[in-house]
Amino acid sequence: MPLLVTSVCWGFNFVSVKLLYQQMTPSAVALVRFLLMWAALWAICGLWRIDTRIQREHWPRVLFAGCMSMGIYMIFFLGGMGQTSPAEGSIILATAPIPTSTSPTF
Repeated sequence: MPLLVTSVCWGFNFVSVKLLYQQMTPSAVALVRFLLMWAALWAICGLWRIDTRIQREHWPRVLFAGCMSMGIYMIFFLGGMGQTSPAEGSIILATAPIPTSTSPTF
């Protein structure tokens, strides 16, 4: 069931982004998405009593992962969605793992 929910949410993601672009710029969409995701995760951690403190030695990795996922990836994703249709965007993102999974292992 969680996989089905994830697939449906990802499918609607492309359509909703294109609809948002009629009202907002890609930069504004990225900011709103980040703030909503941050608030949702913070609330979930609070409800489940999950400790959100990060040990000092893990900060470089956490900052790197955050920069890659919410920085570079979102810039390319939201910028690309501004240049294509929801159908093309979903096909490109869905088939992106193919080149990496068929590369030779060393």
